[in-house]
Amino acid sequence: MDGVKFLHGMQIPPEHHLRIAEEVSRMTREYQGIMLVKAPAEIMPQLKKEATVAAVIERPEGLELVGFVTLWDLKVEGVLELGTLGVFSQYQGLGIGTELVRIALTLNGKHRIIATAKTSKAITALIHGGMAMWDFTSLPLAIRATTCCCSGELGVDCTKADGACRLLKANWSKKT
Repeated sequence: MDGVKFLHGMQIPPEHHLRIAEEVSRMTREYQGIMLVKAPAEIMPQLKKEATVAAVIERPEGLELVGFVTLWDLKVEGVLELGTLGVFSQYQGLGIGTELVRIALTLNGKHRIIATAKTSKAITALIHGGMAMWDFTSLPLAIRATTCCCSGELGVDCTKADGACRLLKANWSKKT
């Protein structure tokens, strides 16, 4: 992770917002089917929030995005969803995803946080970053209806050992 800096949304210089939003959007398209595709316009507001962490390398031409995570407000029962977690392939395996998750959870420790993941790399980063596996069907119905990348009615496939996405949680015992 030499040379990688982790900046939360309030630390990302505004002059870099558009470029980072475009790179995050490119990342979501590159990993389409694993991540929900996001347009730069969806990412831009997140870059102003502490709930966002970008892993960057300073280059002479500006900040190079290597990884990203943000927490989306589900607008249900004070729950945030950790999402848009990604690390560009040439930087995977260095612990960047884990550090992104750890920082995001630390900055937002007063909130109950959930995440869904489809790949073993994402699940590993989420667990090493401080999240725990959880049964999707134990979520209140209102939250189940707003989240999950899984197929099936209200995400019931999340609990099957069939390659479907898995649910993880953090800070769930805390009251919001």
